[in-house]
This record gives sequence, C-alpha cells and structure tokens, in this order.
Amino acid sequence: MEAVHAKLLPANRRLVDQYDSWVWAAVHLLSATVKNDKAGPHQDKFAKYVEAEENRLRENLKAVDYFIDESNTLTLIAGNGRIEKEIMKIGTRKIISPREFIEAGISIVHVSNALRFRTRDLRNIFAQQKLDVAKHFESFACGVLS
Repeated sequence: MEAVHAKLLPANRRLVDQYDSWVWAAVHLLSATVKNDKAGPHQDKFAKYVEAEENRLRENLKAVDYFIDESNTLTLIAGNGRIEKEIMKIGTRKIISPREFIEAGISIVHVSNALRFRTRDLRNIFAQQKLDVAKHFESFACGVLS
C-alpha cells in the first residue's frame, strides 16, 4: 500500500490516510507474524500457486463487490490476496468513494474477528488437551496465531 500511495489520485490520498489510521492496528496485528521469505529455497514451487490464489481472490472480491459483510462472506473469498491492494490499484485511476474505504475497513474487522474467534477456539482445544498452549501456538500454522 505504501508503494502505491504516491501514485494515488490526489483526491484519494486523504481517504487512504484516514483508512490507514483506522485499520492500522488490526492490519499490523494480522500481518506482524507473517514471514515474507520471497528469496527462500521453495519460492519457485509456490510462485504459480500464489499467483493463482491472488487471481482467485481478485475474482471472488469482484463477485461480492469488494465488500465482506459478515464472516461467512470471508469464508467464501478467503485466500492469500489483499483487499486493499485492489482498492489501491483502482485509486490510481479513479476517484474512490469514501464508502469503499468504510466497507474495506469493515472487511478488515471481519477478518480480525474471524482470527480472534479461531484463536480463542484453538486456545480452548489446546487447554482441554492439557497441552502447553503457548508452545502449540508457536508451532501451529507457522506461529501466525501466536
């Protein structure tokens, strides 16, 4: 998003800045543990998969008009792409309605809630199995939920 910011139409920059300040904490929490190892030894194996997932997400987001209205909608479109990336691309060519940013923010809230609920459920499962909860979160899904 930062790389595209300078290319945004001037009318969109203020909205993007407001959106960013509104969702920054949630997005940072969601992405802080994700490791981006593009130069890793297995990158070639996953490049086509990542590209296909991004295309799938893009099409699914178009189908719901880039608005995730509830957690069930998130389930329908979930993937590796980023909603903001698509909005930002559009913002370099067209003036974006403030509603688009409100809806994108609501979408982030739904993603954040879905992860919060999943984390709570896993914490309960690990505890019921009398496992070391912190240790299992470190290894579960590459530590993303830790």
